[in-house]
Amino acid sequence: MPNTKFADAKTLTKNGTRKGKAATLCLWVLVVGLVLSGCGQKPVDTQTGAANAEEPAKTAEPLIADCNLPPDPNPDDSEPDGAIDKTEKSQPSDTPSYPGTIGYVVKKEGSNILVVSPEGRKLGSGTGDGDYYEATWFGAAPEEIQVGMKVEAWAVRGQVEDSYPGQAGAEKVEVQNGGILHGANLSEAEVVREAIEQLEPSDYSFFIVRAAEYHPDEDAWTVELLDEQRELVRIKIEDRAA
Repeated sequence: MPNTKFADAKTLTKNGTRKGKAATLCLWVLVVGLVLSGCGQKPVDTQTGAANAEEPAKTAEPLIADCNLPPDPNPDDSEPDGAIDKTEKSQPSDTPSYPGTIGYVVKKEGSNILVVSPEGRKLGSGTGDGDYYEATWFGAAPEEIQVGMKVEAWAVRGQVEDSYPGQAGAEKVEVQNGGILHGANLSEAEVVREAIEQLEPSDYSFFIVRAAEYHPDEDAWTVELLDEQRELVRIKIEDRAA
């Protein structure tokens, strides 16, 4: 008669071995499944512990990149927050920050030019008070600046000696009437210079140029000045080839 007790034990041992192998295989499948599915989990709110209902849009990047790399907080910024846009940098300028004197050059002695404003202002309310015209001698002016030019001149450091005319060093001089008007042959500067030469100012006085106007219908210029006695004088100059 066979030993059923030992037969049953062998059968149980074989069955247990099969079940153990099957359990081990299931465990490995479960572990591998958890590892592979861990990157696809929805983000969790760190304060509430709840999963965010809104899932970010899927991208074409590898899944591992979503797991290991933090999102770029400034995806559209190519420079750090402290960087300055090149277009916003202040550009240096050679124009002084203080105001200049605008007027006609009515005299030139060496490198010194006398600039007189064409705009006058009243000195007081009395009947004997005349118009005051700002006038300044600028030293060390550029050589190309000539009588008749309308310029804006800046004094060095904005400092002008308190005299009449004033005196200052020329930091910068810009010409405003060097071009030729349409239809004219002469420039305004040339016409003003010729008008001043016709009046022949003395060494101790100067003229004040009020305006210069070109008349195309007459092909001529009219220059308006105040002479040494501050009387109004109008001089007509024919426009001709320079």
